[in-house]
Amino acid sequence: MLIISIITNDVSAQDEYLSRSWPNGNPMVLYFLKSGTSEILKEQVFYRNGQLDYEGSYENGLEHGFWTYYWENGSMKSQEFYQNGLEEGTLYDYDKLGDKHMEYIYNKGVLVSKTCVN
Repeated sequence: MLIISIITNDVSAQDEYLSRSWPNGNPMVLYFLKSGTSEILKEQVFYRNGQLDYEGSYENGLEHGFWTYYWENGSMKSQEFYQNGLEEGTLYDYDKLGDKHMEYIYNKGVLVSKTCVN
């Protein structure tokens, strides 16, 4: 007997929820909820000008997967990886021009090393 399992990331299974907005009408915080529930799957936070500040995903209520932070000019500020709510692996900070500035190594949420790249 052959069993085939297909896993999809079905965007239609998410509801978008605007939590807060800036006085100028731009979104401040957006949550993407599992359809028909209050379970948060993804969070996006924006600068006042509408530029994305950071975004990341949740699994079972904890940060999970990549969380990416941006400078107000749109270039990447940092990228972190979470596993079950804890930072894991090699993470980087970037300057406003997009060059790597710092390297951090985490093991189950514990900072193991911190190195200046430039």
